[in-house]
Amino acid sequence: MEEYMLVGLENAGSFLLIVMAFTGIQDFVTKDYLDWIFSDPAPKMVNAMSIVGRVMNDIAYHKSDKRRSGCIVASAVECYIKQFGATEEEAINELTKPVVDAWKDANEECLHTSIPRPLITRVLYLVRVNHEMYLEGDGFTQATLLKDLIASLVINPVPL
Repeated sequence: MEEYMLVGLENAGSFLLIVMAFTGIQDFVTKDYLDWIFSDPAPKMVNAMSIVGRVMNDIAYHKSDKRRSGCIVASAVECYIKQFGATEEEAINELTKPVVDAWKDANEECLHTSIPRPLITRVLYLVRVNHEMYLEGDGFTQATLLKDLIASLVINPVPL
């Protein structure tokens, strides 16, 4: 489980997505802020994005039709079940705990950071996207799961 998470978090794509999100706001981005993304240990917000994206993706994939059709790949759920002899439900319950903790870390970093608000807000939005994309299933490969959410944001937004 520990090995999988080390590799899984590195490959979650968080670092690249944050750099891409920063490219649109030239007024704030400096080399120091780009270095912040890749600092060791990773900033709490970056780590939170990786955890939320990786774990929620793995849980959604584990529940998906792709898995049931015989295409089983390594996931946090499978690793947890195998390592701890847990049931699927127990594994999913235990794996949601780091997601909750990641949200606490993200919120803490929003309150106590030297990163300019426009930059840290962009990273927070990416954490939110990861969360929403996998909340009801694999919204990345089954975009219809996000249809109502996208419609509520774009087509029928709440008037301000």
